[in-house]
Amino acid sequence: MLKVIYDSDYEGHHAEHLEHLIRWIQQNKKHEIQNYLFVITREIYRKLVDRIENILVNIEFIPSDTYQKIAAEASPLKRSKHELRYLERLASEKNITEILFMILDRYQYIIGSKKFKRLNLKVSGILFNPYPRIPFLGTTLSETVKKVVKKGKKIILNFWMIRNKNIEAIFILDDKYTVDYLSRVFSDQKEVFKVLREPIPESSVKNMGEQDNSGENEVIKLLAFGVVNYRKNLLNIIEAAKRATTVRERKIELLIYGKCVNKYYLNALKRKIELSETENDNFNIIFKNRFVTEEEKERLYTEASVVLAIYLDFYSSSGVLSHSVRFGKPLIVSKKGLMGTLTEEYQLGETAISTSVNSIMDSIIKIQESNKDYTVHHEEFLRERTPQNFASTLLEN
Repeated sequence: MLKVIYDSDYEGHHAEHLEHLIRWIQQNKKHEIQNYLFVITREIYRKLVDRIENILVNIEFIPSDTYQKIAAEASPLKRSKHELRYLERLASEKNITEILFMILDRYQYIIGSKKFKRLNLKVSGILFNPYPRIPFLGTTLSETVKKVVKKGKKIILNFWMIRNKNIEAIFILDDKYTVDYLSRVFSDQKEVFKVLREPIPESSVKNMGEQDNSGENEVIKLLAFGVVNYRKNLLNIIEAAKRATTVRERKIELLIYGKCVNKYYLNALKRKIELSETENDNFNIIFKNRFVTEEEKERLYTEASVVLAIYLDFYSSSGVLSHSVRFGKPLIVSKKGLMGTLTEEYQLGETAISTSVNSIMDSIIKIQESNKDYTVHHEEFLRERTPQNFASTLLEN
């Protein structure tokens, strides 16, 4: 038996998930390490080396020439063809019996293809952006058309992928509603859809307790963390935070930490920052356009008053929510989608309409002035989401 854990993501967004799997195998499967093979990029490996002092599991790097072909293709279909050729070669050379895709969304076309099905591999993986929570309607006709097309593509890919009868588990993070929905739609394979709890590292949980934002001279620090792109909704957030300082005359510092690779969005963001800071002495923005180390991430979450995840066109789970709970910080998230549901269910913070500057402003003011304890359900939330449970669920399915 050889189980491959596969992740070809260049930026290693989910290196933390791989870290949990490696630690669990090394702690619980010492005599069976040879049964697992991690197939990843060198970029992901560099992140793992920073996280894990002694990596004992078997690792194979995706060849650079193969990855360059994958990365060079703009078409997801063409990228899949290059990756499928590599997986065919890997399966024949290594006698693989099972494969776990860490980001299942990227490989749905591959999984449903005849060539891949002929490999006769048991398949499992994490589906990060399932279609049921994506709305059909937008605020404008053009936005509605885009959402219909996007949701339509995801539905087609789901039906295409599920043709592979060797699929053993499709894990969906923290979303029982979507699991139940897909189990009804694909009733002949309903047992493959399973809830997976987003893991929260427990070794360094820093629950800071109830936040006190009552001091009139206190600077409220809002943290927007992670890869910077249009989905982060920063232009609306900047405008909302600026208005909040005017309405309540409280000092606000907005911390934006993350790499932006889109030069057009980066230019628009820089212009917005420059204009907003010159208009209001009570509003300060710190923007660091780079990747952030683990140590710096911990410092940022510790210093923040409130964590922002008011994303546009994003309806699934995010590690930002889990890290906010880990550090005992209240959140403001988009009302629509899974994070809005979890935030309201566990009373983790406030929700806002992501397309409305006034709604975001109102949520910032409300959380500033509230005496509510947003950590009251943190212990329950943490208990359900240990890295051990996450790893054992994925690997012992």
